[in-house]
Amino acid sequence: AAAPSQLRRAFLEYVETARGAQFEPLLHYNSWFDLRGGGWARLPHTHDMTASACITRLKAINGNLSDRRAPPLDAFLLDDGWDNWDSLWDVSPKRFPEGFGPVLGAAAHWGTSLGLWMSPFGGYEAAAARRHAIG
Repeated sequence: AAAPSQLRRAFLEYVETARGAQFEPLLHYNSWFDLRGGGWARLPHTHDMTASACITRLKAINGNLSDRRAPPLDAFLLDDGWDNWDSLWDVSPKRFPEGFGPVLGAAAHWGTSLGLWMSPFGGYEAAAARRHAIG
């Protein structure tokens, strides 16, 4: 056992040895202040989140990185707005009529993974209230 003064160091060493994969930086894009779903007019965002807007961003960011001989994004994270507020985390058919297929295809072209934001408490304000009512 580690001396009390070395407990933190011993724990961090354990975390490093137990890690499933080597710790590396993760280059990702998060849509929070750029692409947004409905109901957030009071918060700044550039465009509404749609499949088309996501694909446009993927192409612009990864294309720009590629032009500079930089690696592509590791992950493209869709923050709040991809989901149907009247469900328990279903994809919004209005914003993604074909599901995530087209976005996944565009991401795969660059070797980029798709990530989704999900809140452990159901989201914010109206979305959270609707999800709590569903159960």
